[in-house]
Amino acid sequence: RFRGSKRMILNIYENDVLLSLYEVVKATLNYDEDLILIGRENATQQTFTRNYIVIDTLASVPTSRPLRKYDNVNEIEYWHTNMTGTFTLEFYGTKARVNHTNFLNLVNSQECRDAQKANEIVLFLPKNTNNLKMQTQSKYYERYEIEVVIQYIVKTAVDRLRIDTADIDY
Repeated sequence: RFRGSKRMILNIYENDVLLSLYEVVKATLNYDEDLILIGRENATQQTFTRNYIVIDTLASVPTSRPLRKYDNVNEIEYWHTNMTGTFTLEFYGTKARVNHTNFLNLVNSQECRDAQKANEIVLFLPKNTNNLKMQTQSKYYERYEIEVVIQYIVKTAVDRLRIDTADIDY
């Protein structure tokens, strides 16, 4: 038997952790999805007078070596790496303090745990929280921030065809 392979990346199944965190925040606070933003692209100062929650990333790091699993039936090789990252939730508007406090209090709620499981992330207790209005000495915009650490997995699938017999012409 001769074993060779043809390699083609089928699809990168990255658990987009920001989208997962978005879903967790939405479920935990039972929040209007139109008021949750990922990143601040195209945002103006006026944007943050509304009761927005902005989700962003600070940094992530691999916490394991890439692991391989091969599906013999479909001839697909799956790779995954465990990651840990720090993310921020910033709360704006007249309900900033209330939403900030509610998230801190509800992070261990059943809704939060169910959303984490459904979105394949593990959200640890918040590690830092700040009243950014006070720190920046702003007179107008309410702004609170929570830093959270999340464990998640990034995945890649590769089409890996086996050649069980070789046709060799001499």
